[in-house]
Amino acid sequence: LCRKDSAEHVWSVALGREAVKEGRRMWELRVSGRSGRMSVGVAKNCDEVTSPPNGWVADACEGKVWHYSSTGGLRCGATILHETGVRFGDGDTIIIGLDMDRGLLHFARSGASSLPVIGVPQGEELHIAVALFMQGGAVDL
Repeated sequence: LCRKDSAEHVWSVALGREAVKEGRRMWELRVSGRSGRMSVGVAKNCDEVTSPPNGWVADACEGKVWHYSSTGGLRCGATILHETGVRFGDGDTIIIGLDMDRGLLHFARSGASSLPVIGVPQGEELHIAVALFMQGGAVDL
């Protein structure tokens, strides 16, 4: 899904092709390689999300991306919704569950207890999304 091989200090972002506007979807992602800073989640398809100069932790991404950071935070853009303390990295499997009918987003990490559920806007078109900062990191769907 997303691999960062460049040494440039910029974020590499990948969005899934299929937008989800209704119903439920579940994705299983496998993290591999050097995974210093990365986020996985769902996002709108817009320039602020796909070309973020400072990653998704920016005011421009508020209300456009909902993500689980490798540092353990559940966020909407830069806003921390929950600080879980559950970090992820190389070898971890992340489950993302999206229920657009109820406006709910759930994350789970292999070997960890359940993480809090966060709200997302209903009726919007959202894509699975990954952002990588460190060279050598990868996320496979």
